[in-house]
Amino acid sequence: MNGVDVSVAQDSGILKAVLSEGVGTATPSFGSEVTVHYTGSLNDGSQFDSSRGRGVFKFTLGQGQVIKGWDEGVKSMKKGEISVFTLRPEYAYGDAGSPPKIPANATLTFDIELISWKAEDISENSDGSILRTFVKKGKESWGNVVDCAEATVKCRIVKSSLDEVVHDFGKINFRVGEAELANLPVGIDFAVKKMNRGDVARLTLSGKADLKAECRKALGLQEFGEYEYELELVEFEKVQEAWEMDDQTKIEQAELSKSKGTERLKDQKYDLSIKHYNRVISLLDHQETKENNEKFEEISSKFKSLKLAAFLNLSLVYPKIAENYKAISAADDAIKIDPENEKAFFRRGTARMAGNDLEAAISDFKKVVEVNKENKTAAKNMKICSERRKKQKEEEKKKYAGKLFG
Repeated sequence: MNGVDVSVAQDSGILKAVLSEGVGTATPSFGSEVTVHYTGSLNDGSQFDSSRGRGVFKFTLGQGQVIKGWDEGVKSMKKGEISVFTLRPEYAYGDAGSPPKIPANATLTFDIELISWKAEDISENSDGSILRTFVKKGKESWGNVVDCAEATVKCRIVKSSLDEVVHDFGKINFRVGEAELANLPVGIDFAVKKMNRGDVARLTLSGKADLKAECRKALGLQEFGEYEYELELVEFEKVQEAWEMDDQTKIEQAELSKSKGTERLKDQKYDLSIKHYNRVISLLDHQETKENNEKFEEISSKFKSLKLAAFLNLSLVYPKIAENYKAISAADDAIKIDPENEKAFFRRGTARMAGNDLEAAISDFKKVVEVNKENKTAAKNMKICSERRKKQKEEEKKKYAGKLFG
């Protein structure tokens, strides 16, 4: 059997011989939907199946929709490539075969043409804003890239159709979660957390994941039509995840994230400050110290105060990016921790006022005044909301006046 071994296990189970080179350097990855033509033959050369003359065949890599040899083999192909794969039985239909055409323990040969593929969607909300294909796979390493870890990457912008470099960012060191401070697109923050050291990937970014409009304009990207980011993960700092930390370490890391969030808030980097405050909450999601431990009360108190501060800060920041409903939710969580918290009620009332939920806003401001009679702003807002509500009712009355019912 001739060819290069492209099996993950490197056990000669998938031998590949290229008949026609593809274009570019990118290859599909698990999660990519690929479109192929193929012809399958037995060891004696007799053909048992072919898509040619019938129509293209589509499947998603890594989902078990095809035999193992296809999942691993097609992942090594470039767009337009035609290759012959020789698959040992364990990478094909094994000792069961696929009667009546494929006998047990059959070694199979497939002539496969990779026509195209849709990149893997790795965006957090599966909204297509971060699409990935691999150019080169690095080596799997212990630990994952996590938020707030130091990462070193190489990044460049490539014109999709010509594989031509439009802009080279060079080698950049940044803290994960703060890519935009290094003038990188926000999508890099999420993409790098799904990479191993040495991986090189092509990313298609859109919406909030892409560079901001002013940055794209400064780089002249509008002139180039479709473009991709080629990203290499060179190195990253190994940082413990929350489940690996003891409670004291969680507290220390949460305090650092809280401090960083406040720095970004002062700099008016609102999206970044939100990331840091949310990390405080995720770090303190579970307390390991049990009630029979002498430090239980101390640890619990610290967890509570840090989470309360994070929720309060989120209720302050979210309205600055016009996400009042998230501010209300954050204030709700703060009130669950401290049912008499003046700031939480005030900020929830302010967010509700902005959303025109006036009755609820009045209730919140009323609570603020009950907690602190000296809060003149809350009293003033309560009056404003009452006047607006009165005006709304008058307008509603006029709108429906003279209409016949029944």
